[in-house]
Amino acid sequence: MKRANNIKDEKPKEGQVKFHKQGGGAFAVTIDGRRKIIKPGQTFYAHPDEIPAAFRDVIVPVDKSKLKAVEEGVSNAPDLDYSAKHHGGGKYAVYNSNGDRQNDDWLSKDEAKALVESLKGT
Repeated sequence: MKRANNIKDEKPKEGQVKFHKQGGGAFAVTIDGRRKIIKPGQTFYAHPDEIPAAFRDVIVPVDKSKLKAVEEGVSNAPDLDYSAKHHGGGKYAVYNSNGDRQNDDWLSKDEAKALVESLKGT
């Protein structure tokens, strides 16, 4: 069985950048939900978020200008929705859409509404 060292027929998907593996040793990475072993000298397409920052010295982009364009176009912070939840006794807490609590102490209803509005940016 012949192994392909470089990508010839592979087409990049949206947001993917061409990377090159330098140095020795293999590198295991998950690309598009599939675990791949990248050998030394191999060229491959991946989204910049799929390459850990610690390995950017051995996994380098072939075209750095395209990498910057992709990273600038990607929003790092997803849009979250915030809501106040009543916990009884006049106690409120504010949660985001992931279920993470946004305040440390219990709040009154007015304080919770004000916090939700400030988090939403309105």
